[in-house]
Amino acid sequence: MWSSQRYLFFPIFLSYLWAGVGVVEIQERVTRRLNLSPQRVALGLFVLIFMVFLPVLLRPQRVEKLERKVIGLWIRSREIGVPLILTDSPRVAYYAGGDLLILDPGRYERDISRASQKGIDYIVVKEKDVAEKYPRLMELARDHFLLQKIPQTEGRKEGKYLVFGSRGRE
Repeated sequence: MWSSQRYLFFPIFLSYLWAGVGVVEIQERVTRRLNLSPQRVALGLFVLIFMVFLPVLLRPQRVEKLERKVIGLWIRSREIGVPLILTDSPRVAYYAGGDLLILDPGRYERDISRASQKGIDYIVVKEKDVAEKYPRLMELARDHFLLQKIPQTEGRKEGKYLVFGSRGRE
């Protein structure tokens, strides 16, 4: 299991490729067809392999979860006390240092209507889930909460979150 870690994938892959004579066979065929020196072909293959796998190796792991951390830290920076957060992503409340109330898709309408009475400071949901799981969320949250403009990481739309803050937190 230790050898399957992300940073060891590339050297292990190269050793299998080289040991499996795949690169040597490619080098011989290219040398014969293009009339290049074997050293140039080997160097070209090595550079090609680096160009293909280096972006995979340098990309941060779990980049899809980075958005939760950004939002949680944003909430933490705005709060003095411990915020109460209604969300279906517990990591947001963890990074915000707040208390968590789970947003259940089956009873979210009741939870949101009681949210201001419970003293909930923020509602955090994924943008793509609003249409799928919480179709009336925008309408219900508009009464007691404001949609906050938050810093978001660049990326796919399905990773974006909507953050509603209570009206007293404008």
